[in-house]
Amino acid sequence: MPPALAVRLTCQACTRRKVKCDKKSPCTNCLKHGISCVAVERPRWPRGRSGKQAISREQDLGNRVAKLEQMIQDLSHSTRVTGDISNRCGETTVHRSGQSPKSPSGTLQASEEWFLPQPSTIPRSADSRDDALDSGFAHNTTRQEQHIGDYGELPSEPVRRRRLVEIFLHQVDPILKILHRPSLCAYLLEGKPYLDYAPGDPVPAALASAVLYMASSTLAEGQCLALLGERKETVLTRYKDEAKAALARVDFLVTNHLTVLQALVLSLVAARTHDHSRRVWTMLSVALRIAQALSLHMTDPPFPVTPFEREMRRRVWHLIGWLDLEASLNRGSESMMRSAWIQTHSLTNINDDDFGFDTVDPLPAAQSGPTETTLLIMFAHGQCALRVLDLSHFAEPGITDIHMRQQTVDDFRRTTNELLAGCDPKNVAFHWFICQIQEQISAILQLIALRPLQRSPTFIPAELPAPQMLALAADILERRQRMFSDPRAHPWRWFNLFYFPWHALVVAMTEVCVCTDRWVIDRYWPTLERSYEALQKQAVGTQYDWLLASMGSLVSNARAARQKVIASGAPRDEAPNPHIYMDMASLEGSILSDPLPAVRDATLAAEELSQLQDQEATAWAQYEDFTGRFYEMDAIFGCGLTHP
Repeated sequence: MPPALAVRLTCQACTRRKVKCDKKSPCTNCLKHGISCVAVERPRWPRGRSGKQAISREQDLGNRVAKLEQMIQDLSHSTRVTGDISNRCGETTVHRSGQSPKSPSGTLQASEEWFLPQPSTIPRSADSRDDALDSGFAHNTTRQEQHIGDYGELPSEPVRRRRLVEIFLHQVDPILKILHRPSLCAYLLEGKPYLDYAPGDPVPAALASAVLYMASSTLAEGQCLALLGERKETVLTRYKDEAKAALARVDFLVTNHLTVLQALVLSLVAARTHDHSRRVWTMLSVALRIAQALSLHMTDPPFPVTPFEREMRRRVWHLIGWLDLEASLNRGSESMMRSAWIQTHSLTNINDDDFGFDTVDPLPAAQSGPTETTLLIMFAHGQCALRVLDLSHFAEPGITDIHMRQQTVDDFRRTTNELLAGCDPKNVAFHWFICQIQEQISAILQLIALRPLQRSPTFIPAELPAPQMLALAADILERRQRMFSDPRAHPWRWFNLFYFPWHALVVAMTEVCVCTDRWVIDRYWPTLERSYEALQKQAVGTQYDWLLASMGSLVSNARAARQKVIASGAPRDEAPNPHIYMDMASLEGSILSDPLPAVRDATLAAEELSQLQDQEATAWAQYEDFTGRFYEMDAIFGCGLTHP
């Protein structure tokens, strides 16, 4: 029987704030605070006997037979698609020569033994027997149904899982370098035991489930339909539930296995791509405590570790630190980790093929040029610099002297330029992607050095021309838009879902309010409008909802200021001063050009760092006004700058 009229429930904002909602559209509370009211409804199901009608046995069996027939049809033509996936997904390893190695067997071959559901990998709960058939696992079924499941539905599951593993190797492993690729391939694609775990151990099974969940989270809707024959929501829900069940079976909260922590971190990253609530933000603290329980924060743990274990422990620790910092930037909160915890755990710039689980000798010397670990090392340098520039004084004191803050930015640029020496961005797509990320981090560091996210009474900002600061902030937004719309970034486009540079948008809008140069305003205004529209779409029902309340008046002021400049008749075709403006021409190239001009040209000499004389006459006053309202909204919603 179809559902009747919908029942209106408490809206998302009132639910998050834990206040009573009058369930109007929009509700009174949302109107009062000027935020978007996202209604929550559910269908009104029939009550009484009419609501408890069951599907007849004949109809149930007919549905099952139809599903089995469809699975057999899918299996008959799946081999035609798998070969192309294997050829595309195996070539991701970053080498100095730009070539991608192959697996030990030459091609990626899947072992159906691993893909068959072992007792340790079968989820313990399911909504219905139909869900069990759809997911390829038979839960709580009769002996006859188990026989049908073993031989009728599972042959398509190995194909689906193998494709997801290859997608993980191609789209995830190069960025989240916390797993040893040869060991992972041997386990998931060749059916060999994982490291020293016994066959059937639930710990490697938990890692396998996390790999599938992470891979499915990076797929676009079209990819899911083309490769897996299902909608992304269906695929994502299936492997998310499987990963959660697998982590629960290994009791991840009290685990002593690094592999379990790796599975948890991958699951949190996967959840972060589609769950924008504070759930992942909260669970990151759990991952950090588990890591500390495993002594990952110690340079020399109180127990012996092999060179392989030491390197993998450091990789996981660095990624947790990066996720901690990313989450703090995303929510405007303080980070949990100290920069010293990262600086004392230096990674080795080598490839996975250079060492293995049985390695007893010290690891080989770090290579010069790009390797599989280069991006993670660059993240380490970036997060150390960002923690130093943090003025919240929560984990450690930040630097308030503007000259020392500028030196921190310069040190990052110099170190990462040396790290990326030998990259071939014109011919290797991932080299191009790494260079783009380096420029993005450099620009964000420069902006935070000049306009810190947190307020501090001891910080005195430097006075810069409004066009220069506007170009620096807007260039971050424009570079990001161009990078993730480039076909070369397609395999790693999911990385765009992690963080929206709202800080750059805020700074750019405040600079528009005081900028009188029509040329630079017109140059970047379309970028600012697109970014604000993207923020509005992404903010509804997410952690950014509170930000829109503060952004609304700021954007209105910026639009009014722009119209005032246009009405004044200021010319827009004058040539910009090359010392004040960015080199906009470098943004128009189709391939990677010189290092980001916004960082190079905005580097400040000591004599240029004049202190602010009249704060009310500058954009800094606009920025201070915004942060003031920002704190007010934080007090209302309890999820902003100062309350973790």
